[in-house]
Amino acid sequence: MRITEPAADLAVLMAIVSSLRNRPLPTKLVVFGEVAWPAKSAGAAGQERLKEAAKLGFTQALIPKANKPGRR
Repeated sequence: MRITEPAADLAVLMAIVSSLRNRPLPTKLVVFGEVAWPAKSAGAAGQERLKEAAKLGFTQALIPKANKPGRR
């Protein structure tokens, strides 16, 4: 599988860790963010992603600190 969206990095990493530990992630969890040092945010798109995720019923989010609602 080829993924070109950098914001998918964290979600893929979480899926791998979940599989290795044989522990499923919460069903209402949305994850996005680029895996880098320091962690990069999705910028303004991050807030839009959170809004869309909420519309789809996600109730938890694991995101870069810079994308926390209310931060600019």
